[in-house]
Amino acid sequence: MKPISKLRISIIVLVTVVALILTFPTIRYYLHLRHQSEYTALLTPRPEGPEPPAAVDEAARQQWEAQNPELAAWYQEHAPYHQWAEREQQLRQRAIPLGLDLQGGVDVTLTVDEAKAIAGEVDELRASIQRAFENEQINVETRLLAGQPAFELQLLDTTNTRRASILISEWQQRITGPMNEEALAAGPVVYRMEESEVAHRISETMDGVRKAISERVNALGVTQPRISLVGNDQIRIQVPGYKDPQHLINTVIRPAHLEFRLVHARNHELIDPATGRLRVGAELPVGTELVPGREGQLNRDTNQMEFKEVEYVLLDRPELTGANLRSAGVDIDPMRLDNPIVVSLAFDAEGTRRFADVTTRHQGRQMAILLDGVVRSAPVLEDPILNGRAIIRGGFTQQEATELSQVLKAGALPAELQIESQRVVGATLGGDSIVSGVQALLVGSLAVTIFMVVYYGTAGVISVLALILNVMIILAIMSLANATLTLSGIGGILLTVGMAVDANVLIYERIREELAAGRPLRQAIGTGFNRAFTVILDSNLTTLLTALVLLQFTEGSVFGFALTMTFGLLANLFTGLTVTYTLCALWFSRRGTLNLGKLAMFSKANYDFINLRKLSIPFSIILIVGSLVLLAARGGLVYGVDFSGGYRAEVEFTENVGIDQIRDALNMPDERVQEVVGEVNMFLIDVGLVEAAEGQEVSQLQATRERLQEQLNSQFGAEGYVVLADSGFGEETSRGFLNLAITLVFLASLAILAYLWFRFELAFGVAAIIALVHDMLLVVLLATLWNVQISLDTVAALMVLLGFSVNDTIVVFDRIRESTRTMFNKSFGEICNISMNQTLSRTIITSGTLLFTSLALLFIGGAGLASFAKVITLGAIIGTYSSNFLATPLVYEWNRYKGNRLQQALAAKKKKVEAAKPIGGRPAGGAPRPGSAGR
Repeated sequence: MKPISKLRISIIVLVTVVALILTFPTIRYYLHLRHQSEYTALLTPRPEGPEPPAAVDEAARQQWEAQNPELAAWYQEHAPYHQWAEREQQLRQRAIPLGLDLQGGVDVTLTVDEAKAIAGEVDELRASIQRAFENEQINVETRLLAGQPAFELQLLDTTNTRRASILISEWQQRITGPMNEEALAAGPVVYRMEESEVAHRISETMDGVRKAISERVNALGVTQPRISLVGNDQIRIQVPGYKDPQHLINTVIRPAHLEFRLVHARNHELIDPATGRLRVGAELPVGTELVPGREGQLNRDTNQMEFKEVEYVLLDRPELTGANLRSAGVDIDPMRLDNPIVVSLAFDAEGTRRFADVTTRHQGRQMAILLDGVVRSAPVLEDPILNGRAIIRGGFTQQEATELSQVLKAGALPAELQIESQRVVGATLGGDSIVSGVQALLVGSLAVTIFMVVYYGTAGVISVLALILNVMIILAIMSLANATLTLSGIGGILLTVGMAVDANVLIYERIREELAAGRPLRQAIGTGFNRAFTVILDSNLTTLLTALVLLQFTEGSVFGFALTMTFGLLANLFTGLTVTYTLCALWFSRRGTLNLGKLAMFSKANYDFINLRKLSIPFSIILIVGSLVLLAARGGLVYGVDFSGGYRAEVEFTENVGIDQIRDALNMPDERVQEVVGEVNMFLIDVGLVEAAEGQEVSQLQATRERLQEQLNSQFGAEGYVVLADSGFGEETSRGFLNLAITLVFLASLAILAYLWFRFELAFGVAAIIALVHDMLLVVLLATLWNVQISLDTVAALMVLLGFSVNDTIVVFDRIRESTRTMFNKSFGEICNISMNQTLSRTIITSGTLLFTSLALLFIGGAGLASFAKVITLGAIIGTYSSNFLATPLVYEWNRYKGNRLQQALAAKKKKVEAAKPIGGRPAGGAPRPGSAGR
C-alpha cells in the first residue's frame, strides 16, 4: 500500500469544504420546511377590507387598525405564518430548486379560441383552392363565410366549368358541396370543410399550440414543467418554483408575429415629422396601409426608455416573415448609447436567400421590421445583407429583449389563446408528504449506517463518511448546475447511493478475501482495492451509459432521474475509489490496524446455482405467464392520469384540512392533490377516470364525478366542501411517452450490450439484456397486481430498477471473468458456481441496504411515495434473483452450446485495465513491489 500524498488529501478536503458550502443552504431549507404544517394550520379566511399601510408609517398604521379591528386582529393572528413564509421564501431561493411535485409553482389554464382556429384553417384552405384555380388560369372569386366552417366560390368565367369541376373535385376529401358543372355555372357555390377534416385540423392545432407553448416555457429556463391538455380546447401549464403567473402568461400567449415590409417611397411626404402621424387630408397610395410604430430612446438622466408613438406608410405585403427564422438573441450595441439593447436575428438557408434577394433589390430603401403589427424599427438598406442576419432596434429593456428573443425562437402560436385561470399551487405531494419522504430516507439511511458500522466495524464508519460526502457532492453539483430536484431525482440519488454502498462492500469483501488467503493487512488493503477497481469501474460505466442515453430525452421524470444519476455516478467513482481508500490508508498509517468487522454472512456458501437453473428458468417463465393471466383477468395494466387523463375538481373546504386528510378520504385511482397557494382551504384534486357501475348509463367523467363526491361526503359531509369548478383533462405526456419509455429501454439495452461485448464477451451482454427485460416485465406485472398504476413516478422507479439490475449482474460476471483466468482446472459450471457463492454476501448486503430505504419509503413516506417505493422494493428482490438464477445460467448454457469456446476465449483474453496504474501502487492482482510491505 503506497503512502497517501498530501495532494490527494488536499483535494479531498477541498471537495468536502466546497460541497459543504454549496449544500448548506439546502439543508437549512429542509430544516425550516419541517415546521410547515404547524404554520399552515394557522390559516383562516381573510376578512374583507383594505390592505394595511406600510409599517414605516406608524400613524397611518394605527388609524387603519382603529378602522379595521377585525382585519387587524387577523393580521396579528397570522403574523407567525407570514414570518415563517417570508423566511421560507428566502431560504428556498438559495437552496437547490425543487420540482413541481416537491414545491409547487404556477398553474395556468389557457383556452384556445376554437372558432377562430377553425376560421383560420378554413381560410387557409380557401386560399389554397383559389391559388390552384389561378395556377390553372381559371378566374374565381372566393369569400369566407362568417361564423361557420365554410366559404363561397364564384366562377367568373363560365367557359371553364368543366376544368373547374375537375379541379374542385380534387378537394372532395376535405370539403363538401356541389362540384358538378351546372352548380359551378349557376354559382356562387358554398363549400363546407368536412367534419372529419375539422376535427383533424383542431387536433393538429392543439398539438401545435402545445408544442409552441412547450418551447416557450422551456425557453424561460425552468426545469420539468407539466403541460397537459384539458378537455378539447384547453392547455394547462404548471411550472415548478415559478411565482409570477402573469409573466408566464405574457411570455406564453404573446403572438410575436415578425414581418419585414418595405416603407413606401413617399412616407416622408405623407407623415408629419412634427407629430409622427399621417398628415391631415393625405391619401394613402394604392397597395399601402398605415401601420403604427413605436420608437424608443434611452433617457440618460433617468436611465429609463422613453417611447414615441408614430405611424408608417407601408406596402401591404410582407417581403419576409418569421417563418424562416432560425434563432434570435440579445446583443448590446456600444455605439448606440441612446438605444443600446437590440434583438439579433438569424435566418435559415431559405430565409438567408430571400433576405439577400430583398436587400439587394431594394438597396437604399427603408425596410420596416414589425412585431405583432407594430413597427419597432425601420432602417435604411445601405448594403445588401448576404449573411442572413438582422437586428431589431426597438427601444428594448434587457428583460423585454430577452423575452422577445425567446418567443421568436419558439415560433408563432398556431391559434389565439385566452386566459381561463391563473394561480400559484403547492406541491403535488404536499408539504407533509415531502417531510414524510425525507424522514423515510433518513430512517433508511440510518438503518444502512447502523448495518455498515456493525458489520464492517471501523471500515464501516469510513464507508458511511464516504457516503455522506457522496450525497453532498451530488447536491453540490446540482446546486452549481441549477438543476431541479424532483421525486424521480431522489430516485436517482437513491440508486447511486446504493451503488456507492455496493462499491464499499465490494472493496471490503475483497480485503477480507486477501486476509483469508494469508496476506498481511497492509498488502490486503492495497490488493483489495486494486481487485475491486475493475468491477466498480465496469458497473458504474455501464450505468453511466444508461444515464447518458436517458439524458438525450428531456421528458420530466426521466430527465430528473438521469441528471441526478449522472452526477451520482461521477461522485461514486471519486468517493469509492479515492476517498474510501485514502481514509482507510490514513487510519492504518496512524493506528497500524483496520477493523473490518467480525460478522460474515454466507462466507462459506456452497450453493449449486447452475444446477438450480432447471428450476429457476421454468419458475421465471411460470411467474411471468401466471402474472399475465392474472393481469388479463383484472383488465390489464392500469394507467395513471399522466397517461390516460382523468377528472379535475377545484374544491374549497369549510374547515382547515390537510392534503393527507384529503388523500385518506379518497379511495380512487391515482389521486393527486395540490393546495392553491394564497387561498385558504382550496385544493386541486386530480383523479383517474373510473368505470360506471353495472346498469348505470353514464359517462366515465360523470361516474368519476359522482364517486369523488361520495368519497368527500363520507369524510367531510356534503356541507363540508364546495366544488368550485371541475373538468376532464387529457394525458400530460400522451401515450407517446410510453413509446419513448420503450425506446429508452431499447437504446439503454444496446449501450449495455455493446459495452459488455467489448469488456467481456457477447454472451454476457445478451444474458444481461435478457435478465433486464425479465426484471422490468416482472416488476411491471407484479406492481400492477399490487395496485400500482403506471405513472411518471412508476417510470422513474423503473429507471432505478434498470440501473440496479445491470449493476448487480455485472458484479457476478466480473468475478466469473476473473476466475476463468485463474482456475484452469475447473469446468465452466464450477467456475460460475464458485463465483456466485463468492459474491453472494455482497449481493445480499447491497440488496438489503436498498431494501432498507425502499421499505422505509413504503411504510413511512406516505401515500404520495407508496407507488415509487413498491416498484423499488420489487426491483431489489427480483434484480437480486435474476443475477444468480437467470443471467449466469444463461451464460453457462451459451458456453455449453458453443462447445466451451466462451471459457476458452475468456481465459485467453487480457484485460486492458490491468496495465493501468493501480490505486495501491502495484499491478492489479500481481505481487507487491519489493519493500512495499515494510513501508
